[in-house]
Order: sequence, then C-alpha cells, then structure tokens
Amino acid sequence: MPHTVHFAGCRAASPDDCFCEVRRYGYIFLLTLLIAGIEFIGNALSGSLALLADMAHVLLDSAAALISMFVAYRVRSHAEPGPFRIRWMRVSGSILLLALAWITWKAYGRFAHPQPVAGVITMVSAGLAVVLNIGQHQLIPHDHTATARAQLIHVLGDMLASGIVLAAGILILFTGWEKADPISSLCVVAVVGYLTVKMLLQPDGHGSSCGHSH
Repeated sequence: MPHTVHFAGCRAASPDDCFCEVRRYGYIFLLTLLIAGIEFIGNALSGSLALLADMAHVLLDSAAALISMFVAYRVRSHAEPGPFRIRWMRVSGSILLLALAWITWKAYGRFAHPQPVAGVITMVSAGLAVVLNIGQHQLIPHDHTATARAQLIHVLGDMLASGIVLAAGILILFTGWEKADPISSLCVVAVVGYLTVKMLLQPDGHGSSCGHSH
C-alpha cells in the first residue's frame, strides 16, 4: 500500500498507524493554552471582563481540544467511529454552553457595577489571540468528521469572540465608553452560542481524517 501524507512530516502505511489527527489537535490544544495565558495577563492588567469571558471560553475550548485528541486516538481502533465522534462532539458543545451561561451572568453584573478598562491592553491581548486563532484554524483536519466540525466551531467561535473583544478595546481606547466591555461580552455569548447550537444540530457525520490526504 503506498504511503499517504497525513500531516507535515507524518507518513503512514495504513490508517491504523496514523497519529496525524491526534498531533493536529495536540498543537491546537497548546495554542489554546497560549491564548488563555495571554488573555489572563491582559485581564489582570486591563480589568476587561470581555477578556476574562473569552479566557474562560478558551480554557473550555482547551478541554474540547483534549476531547478531540482522545476521540482521534480512540477511533483508530473503534468499530463505529462515526457515532463515537458524535457523542463526544455533544459533550464538547454542552461544556461550551455552560461557559456561556457564566459569561452572561458576569456581563450583567458589570452593567450594574461598571469598572474601568484599559483599552490598549485589551486591544493588544485580543489582537494576539486573533493571530493565534488563525494558526489554529490552519491545523484543523480538512475533513468532515464530527470531531473536525466540532473543533472548527470552537476555533471560529474563538476567532469571532477575540475580534469582538478587539473592537471593544478600540472603542474604549478612543471613547472611554466602559459599557462596551460587558456589551462585547454578551456579543461573544451570542456569536459562540449560535455556533455551538448550530454544531449540536448538525446531522451525524462519519469517518476519520486518517486515510485522507491533504
């Protein structure tokens, strides 16, 4: 059987020897932790709830990336990879919905008790997160498995959320309007919530990225 290129530097004679999908999600996991670290520092320095909200979202996305790694590893020998992927995709989505509920609660608290926010730090932190989100997007397998779809929703949600926080930082910097911070947090909830529900309502998918050339 000819070797198939599954990932940069990864060649396998058969799908049973393929760890490329696991590696992809591993790299996504590491980038997710880096984004969370940047936003943690940004929140500590700026006081931005939007950054804190996105950091909580990103930390849960790191759990989703670990789930994706686990699923990618298990489907190598699983008899029915499609249903297995769907089941864990729903677990991942449910975790994300819980995070959104927490962010909503924190945002409404900020409307009642506004706090000063450093626009420059918020803007820089969110901008770095967007750049790393783009890197994560490039790592997602180019297939249509439930695992890949779930990870794509998480990454796109991160990217849109970081973009919203970036816009809020710019607005606060130039206008001093502090309510832009909780408003942007609720926008993050709306965007990520929509993408998550859409993911959970998608029809079942089957297959594995191992065995697909890129």
